[in-house]
Amino acid sequence: MPLRRSQEEAPNHHGYEFPETSAGVGVTRYTALNNGTAVTWREAIDAIMSDEDAFANGLTAALQHSPHKAFFWETVPVTKATAASTPFEFILADAAPLARVRPEKNPFPLHIGGCGEGVAVFANLNSDATLVSPCHQEGIPATAYTHLAAFVRGAPPPQIRALWQAVGRAVADTLAAPSSGDGNGSSAQPLWVSTSGLGVYWLHVRLDERPKYYTHDPYKYYFDA
Repeated sequence: MPLRRSQEEAPNHHGYEFPETSAGVGVTRYTALNNGTAVTWREAIDAIMSDEDAFANGLTAALQHSPHKAFFWETVPVTKATAASTPFEFILADAAPLARVRPEKNPFPLHIGGCGEGVAVFANLNSDATLVSPCHQEGIPATAYTHLAAFVRGAPPPQIRALWQAVGRAVADTLAAPSSGDGNGSSAQPLWVSTSGLGVYWLHVRLDERPKYYTHDPYKYYFDA
């Protein structure tokens, strides 16, 4: 399994490619291209929510081919005002501690305990983040839900697709929602989309208004530059 894939080597999913470059020790940066043109955050949101599978399948494949048994997934932050111009990109950072954990036996009981085979979207306990988490599908080992790397490699493809669609809808809804500071939508409020997983050992994608668990400084301090 290759550690790095250039743009020429990146698999093509109906025009979508996710070439990768090194971003430090144990960290790989991925960009998204559509027929050679950078995909913006807005385009990524629309593509991942659509019924077309190309973008989501390409994203999943990029994660599946990571050399890490577990990783942190961290996207470049976005705002409503910058979504149409900011290129969509993300990093995968080696998360060796996650590779050794076992899944929680009763994670998020109020939200995914009885949600069947789908995906749940809910606020965290402090109501300062939105979480997107898959439900335990019958017949699938619980270990497939421990973290994102395990999920994309072990969960049923339809559920993986459902997770990405739910993430896309949650991001779109969050960016469109009015902020507390103005009545015109949260145009200037940054949104950080990521997975950590060190607090609860069950996959949950986080939508945060601050980079609470980010490890990649260029994204963590993106708006401080």
